[in-house]
Amino acid sequence: SAPVEDQEEEASLYPEWDEMCIAFGLLSSEFWESVATASLKACSAYDRIAQLLAYVFFNMRVFDRDTFVPVVERLKKNYVREDPLTKVHKAWRVIESSVKPIEALQSRRNVLTHSAALRASVVWGPNSTRAVGPGNALERARALAIRQDTPQNEMGRLRVEAERLTSVLLAALDLCHFGMETLNLRPVRFPPYGK
Repeated sequence: SAPVEDQEEEASLYPEWDEMCIAFGLLSSEFWESVATASLKACSAYDRIAQLLAYVFFNMRVFDRDTFVPVVERLKKNYVREDPLTKVHKAWRVIESSVKPIEALQSRRNVLTHSAALRASVVWGPNSTRAVGPGNALERARALAIRQDTPQNEMGRLRVEAERLTSVLLAALDLCHFGMETLNLRPVRFPPYGK
């Protein structure tokens, strides 16, 4: 048995631990909402890149349809298969290699955004003997799809996503320049809305 002083010291920490757990729960909720927002903004940025590619390569501005993966598939069907220079272009390889991670980000974004419980999947307290997860099967499936991690690892995941976004943006700009210079693409200028 532990000495009496140790038991008293441990007992006096429980209220602090309880307060920390409550604060962690609040922080956790705000943190996961921020992760969902960051994922949403990253996906939106990829869609804007796709809209630029669609405008330059297809002379189209259909904003609700020009999302990243369909535009990359259209580029593959219409340019990469037909033009060997496009197929070997470094910018195209960067864009094509980013499709699967971006699809994974979009799936994760959907789960985070539409999740009923934006909270950490593990709640720790002084009396905890095991991790406590979401209650019902739907929440457990969502938590599994989200694969929530520590805040540090989540921030690392967001940093990787920001780096990928930067490289895809630069590759898209390079590919647009290639299309306009080498393939002689000339997107038509649309008049401003309302004219």
